[in-house]
Parts: sequence; C-alpha cells; structure tokens
Amino acid sequence: MHLEVGVLLERQRLMLHENRLWEAQACAKRIEQITGPGHADAAFADDLAIMASLARSHLDLADGRPAEAAATFRHWKEHASARGDYHLAMACAAMRAIASDAAGDTDAAHDALSQYFELAGPHGLRATLLDTGAALEPLLKSYSTGVAVSRLSPPASTLFRATISPHDREDPATIAVAGTVLSPRERDILALIAQDKSNKEISRLLSIAPETVKTHVKHIFGKLEVNRRTHAVKRAALLRLLPEVGRT
Repeated sequence: MHLEVGVLLERQRLMLHENRLWEAQACAKRIEQITGPGHADAAFADDLAIMASLARSHLDLADGRPAEAAATFRHWKEHASARGDYHLAMACAAMRAIASDAAGDTDAAHDALSQYFELAGPHGLRATLLDTGAALEPLLKSYSTGVAVSRLSPPASTLFRATISPHDREDPATIAVAGTVLSPRERDILALIAQDKSNKEISRLLSIAPETVKTHVKHIFGKLEVNRRTHAVKRAALLRLLPEVGRT
C-alpha cells in the first residue's frame, strides 16, 4: 500500500506536467481512497497521510491556488526536516519554491530554493529540483540575481552553479537516459522492491546472497539519487523503468 501510494503520487506529478489534469485528479482520488479511514496501513499511517496531503497540494497548485499549496509544502518540509527525512524535505522545498513563485511571493520562493540547495548541496542532488518542470527556469533566473543566492554555503553554491550551467543542466530526457545505467540485475531487484519484497525475499527469489542484494540496493539508491525504497520506486516510475507499477 505504501509503495502504491508513492507511485500514484509520482504519476500524478507526471500527469500534471503533461497538463492531463483529469488523470492527475484520478490519481489523487485513488490516493484518498487508499489512505481513507479504515483503509490505511497503520504501520505507515503518518507517511500515507503526508502523501495524501501532498497530492491535494499538487492539485491546488494546478487549479490556481498556489498560496494554499505553498503553505502545505512549507508545513511538510518543516515536518520532514524535523524527523530527518531529507529527501521529502528537499521535494517539499522545491515545490514550495514553485508554488510561492506562482503566488507572486518572490521572497518566499527564493527562501525555499535556498533551503533546497542547502539540503541537497552536500550530496550534489539536483534531480528532485529539476523534476519540478518548466516553471523552474524563470525562477532560477530571478533567484540568480537576488540576495539569497549570495548567502548560500559553499556546497549549496556549487550545486546552484551546476544547476544553472547550460553545459551541465539535466532536462527530463537526460534524467531518463541516466536511469538506464541500471544493470539488468539491478532492474530485476528494483522490480521486486516495487512489489514490496524484502531483501531476504529478493535473495531467495533471485538465488543470490542477502549481502549481494544489499550491495545492489545501495547501488540502485546511488544511481537514482534516493535514500529509501519508496523513493527508489517513485524515481523508477519517473524514469519509466517500471511501466506496470501503479496502474489501477
């Protein structure tokens, strides 16, 4: 259930990028059904509630309610930072920047971008920011001439420069190509992760040692720029590595 909701949330984001609002709304509706009272997995209740809230916020942004979306993204960014979920914190900071900019709050948008670069800078992660789509380009231009960029730490500043460099930018097509560097064995393991299989189960199904599975999972995480299994599946959905995952 946890993985299914994660993939549905990623599908919703992709549908919104392609202006397929009706399909994005269908994803959000399905998420609400899965996470509603009496249906949610108690072990992941908090995570599922966050995902459902984020799904609604993505729709708020698409439906012309950017201020509401920005407030929700800010709330969950702070929540994620407090509990050490920096991947979610980065995603929420990036979306808060886009939503705040759409709401006309340039200062808040620049503040959110600074938060993103400070979180991602030490690890050199920019794919999450680039996932926000075409709205990022004008926002980065305004940010580059503002005061906030001058206050970035060295790692954050380095990531910012790499993000705006025309020779080093990644567009969605480039990201998709990068995803194909997964080996056949890594793709097999990723497919089983998407089926919510444990490392022990993967070891048995593929007839390989548990330590080998752990090594492959570590490599998958590194290549997809994630740090959790759910995030790996979401990234795989974006890269079309799991075309069947999340279909309902």
